[in-house]
Amino acid sequence: MNFTEITSRKNKTVIECSDLVKDKKARDASGLFAVEGIKLFEEALGSGMEIKSVFFTEKALGLYREKIEASGVSELYLVSDEVYDKMSDESAPQGIFAVVKKPVKEKITKEALKEGSFVILEDIQNPLNIGAVLRCCYSLGFEKVIFSSGCADIYSPKCARAAMGSLFKVKAY
Repeated sequence: MNFTEITSRKNKTVIECSDLVKDKKARDASGLFAVEGIKLFEEALGSGMEIKSVFFTEKALGLYREKIEASGVSELYLVSDEVYDKMSDESAPQGIFAVVKKPVKEKITKEALKEGSFVILEDIQNPLNIGAVLRCCYSLGFEKVIFSSGCADIYSPKCARAAMGSLFKVKAY
């Protein structure tokens, strides 16, 4: 397995990843978002979304080497614990961090509204609440969630964690 080692917290790639975690504008401008932890990494892989890059600590490499190798992701980075701390906003990180390409957000059509079930969310500001709603929608069999423009960013790390993988299973409009 080929990977690049990063030991500097000032590395351009590390700073860009840190921005994806902290800043919606950075996520919107780049068309990327970040997920942390092995569960979200596996969910992202299973969703068919494009994973641009994977960052991992020495400890995570020891635990998840087979999954990282099997991912087929070409941009792999081994980072020091200090570098990982710069990128992460987790209180108890697992040491695996993936940068995922956002899906193209489609406009909802009348035909799409006639097929399957959906939920509409209006002006929900707390990303943890959005994540919980996504989790519930998935567990109840809803296929689509329509977000008003006043809703918080569904690709924020807090929402992704709270959704516990449902972000990758429910179509967002």
